[in-house]
Amino acid sequence: SSFYFWNPGSTMQKSLQGLLQSLLHGILSACPDMILHVCKERLDRRSHTALGSESWTMTELKGCFARIQAADTISKRKFYFHIDGLDEFNGNHTEIVTVLKTLASSLRVKLCLSSRPWNAFELAFSSHPSQKLYLEDFTKSDIRIFAGESLTSELQTSQVWLPQTFCTGLVEKIVERAKGVFLWVHLVVRSLCDGFVNGDPSTLLYARLNTLPTDLEALFASILASIDPIYREHMAITFFVALRIPALLRIIDYSFLDEEDGKSGFELDFKPLDDEEIRHRVLRTQRQLVGRFKGLLEYSASKLHSNPL
Repeated sequence: SSFYFWNPGSTMQKSLQGLLQSLLHGILSACPDMILHVCKERLDRRSHTALGSESWTMTELKGCFARIQAADTISKRKFYFHIDGLDEFNGNHTEIVTVLKTLASSLRVKLCLSSRPWNAFELAFSSHPSQKLYLEDFTKSDIRIFAGESLTSELQTSQVWLPQTFCTGLVEKIVERAKGVFLWVHLVVRSLCDGFVNGDPSTLLYARLNTLPTDLEALFASILASIDPIYREHMAITFFVALRIPALLRIIDYSFLDEEDGKSGFELDFKPLDDEEIRHRVLRTQRQLVGRFKGLLEYSASKLHSNPL
């Protein structure tokens, strides 16, 4: 059974109760014959209350897991729980560490936990270094290639030349700070591009890199804060549409979001746009996405070339 904590989500997606209910549902769905024993207390109350409307309590959930761990209950069963995003958990870290350690205390239960290296989890699970994997140790070579290719692409686009030794050193610094996160590399290289365009010397480029947060959320906040306030209302509308529409929008669709009059698209004559207007809209929207969103929202160049609409 598995669970992924997601802090922007609902209470159940970022709480200990959500974790335990999700894991319990996965276990009992796979092993329905355990329901009578594991959920004995709840079933004993079924004649007095409508079970479907009664919320689970933490005491009840912990009792269910205690019975699951009992030797007579799982004599022939083993359980594996994959729990991702511990750093997204919204609650008392000591409490969740205690629950996880209790689960792991059974020889028939295995856990695979994933988190950013927060102190609470490093301290709790650092007694067995051989059982810990750091993502950056396995992606460093790929990050180096990705950073090098991204940097080269931005330099070519900006028509800027930098010494190869400097570029190599900059790439190594990016790899060191990326901690295995490709998205961080992408956004940071885009930020460095501003320095390339402005003709910043190597000392300023390194200073720019060193001031960028290594945490993604802090980096997002830094990027958003750097955007001209006059664009923020339009950005919010565009982000909202991009997140709510299930299918990927075409770049021509985004061009209509920025119209002064939000109804203008509906007032156009019902006929195909001519090539010149299409070209104008596509080029204008490209510039807007690059200039306003700083890499947080981008168009696909490959799809644009094959179908600008």
